[in-house]
Amino acid sequence: MVTGGGKGIGAAVCARFGGEHVVSVGRTRGEVDEVCDVTDEEAVAELFEVVGALDVLVNNAGVA
Repeated sequence: MVTGGGKGIGAAVCARFGGEHVVSVGRTRGEVDEVCDVTDEEAVAELFEVVGALDVLVNNAGVA
């Protein structure tokens, strides 16, 4: 999973590992696999119910 996966460094990480099973997460529908506001604890819990267990988390989301 790559948070902030719709733009910039997050999008580049997703592109680099595109041959693997990568889930991009962000706030802009259409740019990512899953939409989630990672500052909302309840939304993150719901996201993990959908995605399941992770092997790797790239915690790249930032505030602009």
